Amino acid sequence: MPRISPPLPALYLKEKEEEIVIAKNLTGRSAFMNLFDEFTGSFVFHLKIGEQEKELTGSEMLALLHSPDRELREEAFRTFLQYHGRTAWFSRPLQCPGPGLPGGG
Repeated sequence: MPRISPPLPALYLKEKEEEIVIAKNLTGRSAFMNLFDEFTGSFVFHLKIGEQEKELTGSEMLALLHSPDRELREEAFRTFLQYHGRTAWFSRPLQCPGPGLPGGG
């Protein structure tokens, strides 16, 4: 059976260099995840948990989707989706320019 040798140490990146490469990856799944994190990171959600009204970040809201409390999970998800429905510019129909305008018919 052929023996596979380990990669050469010269091919390894240092941790700091690896972080830079990952941060600069602008394609594929990681790019979408970075965009989503940056986009939702600025949002503030208001959710009643028990008797208290809480102010939560997008990450905190997503973390609630793993709560053992089913009602809390559902309410967090509903609140998260409602907020995105109100703020999503891409959820509105695009307006086509009228006749005589660039791109118009």
